[in-house]
Order: sequence, then structure tokens, then C-alpha cells
Amino acid sequence: MQTRTKKVIAVAAIMSFVAIGSHGNSQLAGANGPPGGLDVRIVNPLPVPITGSVISQDASKLASNLVRLNSDIVGPGTERTASKVTPDGVFTAFVVPNDRSLVVTSIDIEPVSPGAGTNSVFLTSGPDTAAVGRWSVPNSSVNQFAFQSGIVFPAGSVVKVRSIPASTGQVVVTLGGYLTAS
Repeated sequence: MQTRTKKVIAVAAIMSFVAIGSHGNSQLAGANGPPGGLDVRIVNPLPVPITGSVISQDASKLASNLVRLNSDIVGPGTERTASKVTPDGVFTAFVVPNDRSLVVTSIDIEPVSPGAGTNSVFLTSGPDTAAVGRWSVPNSSVNQFAFQSGIVFPAGSVVKVRSIPASTGQVVVTLGGYLTAS
């Protein structure tokens, strides 16, 4: 009989907790805030006017401004001209057009034979010009760099990739970017 009484008391206690908990949760589920809720409503005018200057460009011409250049294989202490690669794998010389600037936004440095050591490369735009950046990377994997504002080469530039003599191995450098009005 005592066990039955204990069970009845335990069941009654559990039911009391459930009733109190459900009452507390029903109050938390109600919406708080001003009448009508916290909805965002745009009234007039639609569409929302834009003020100030807006830069726009014909979307159909954007793809023609994209540039992808490849160095072919650059060994320690050597230099290669960055070229466009045709779909059939032919390297064609690339000179920044007279009315444009080339903005390089990404550089990929890929070792030809991954392994131990370090490769160092830099970019120039001609034989007697200063280096534009230098990247020292492990020879063990592909290394990618992105430049939000870009590296700018002026009209008439011929972009060259040089590897310092102390580099471990050969690399292929790929440059991505776009042409913009000078």
C-alpha cells in the first residue's frame, strides 16, 4: 500500500510540474513589441530612388574584359612573358592594349614537381622595370593569392614572371584579372 501511495504522489508531482511548465511556456510564446509586430514596411515611393553617382556597365561586355595569363614553365633564375593561352593550348603574346590598363586580381603559383623547398617569383612589366611584388611559397602545393584592389599594369606593358636563382624547382604562374579604361 505504501508503494502505491508513493507512486500516486510521484505522478501528481510530475503532473503539477507539467501544468506549471506549459503555462509558463504559453506566456513566452506571445509576440512582444508594438501593435502590428516588428514588420518592416516600405511605403512610397516604389521602387526606392537611388541618389548620387552610379557606376554601370553593359553586362554583355564584361566577359571580354576578363584576362587570364599563363607564364608557361619558369625555372630557377629564368624569366617568362605571361601569355594568353588559346583553347587549343597555344601561347600567344599579350601586351596591355593602348587604351587600357591591366588589373591583376589573382596569382596562382603551381610547382611543376611538388616537393621540399621554396620557390620565389616576382612580376615585372619589362626588362629594366622594378619588381611588382615578390612571393616566396612552399614547393609542395599550389599557392593562390587574391588582391582586392589589384596590381595595375599600364597600357603597353608586357607582364613578365621571374624566378629567383635560389628557387627549388620549376613553377607555372597563372594571373587573373581584367582590362579597364586607362
